[in-house]
Amino acid sequence: LPDRWAARVGASRATITVAGRNLHTWTKWPGLDPESQVAPLRGAGGVWVGDFEQAQTPQLAQFVMTVNLSF
Repeated sequence: LPDRWAARVGASRATITVAGRNLHTWTKWPGLDPESQVAPLRGAGGVWVGDFEQAQTPQLAQFVMTVNLSF
C-alpha cells in the first residue's frame, strides 16, 4: 500500500496479501476429496467391492487475507 496510507494509522509501511485455498480440484476424481480415498475392500466371499471414501467432509474452499504493518 502507499506509504501515505500506512501513515494514517501510524505505520511506516503496510502490505495486504490475499490468497485462495482449495478453490479447485485438479484431478478427474468423481468424489468429494481425492485425498480421502481408502484402500480397496473385499466383501463377503472375497468378492471385490471397490474403493470408497472415508466419511469425512472435504477441506473447505477459503480466502485468506493478511495485513502487515511496520512501525
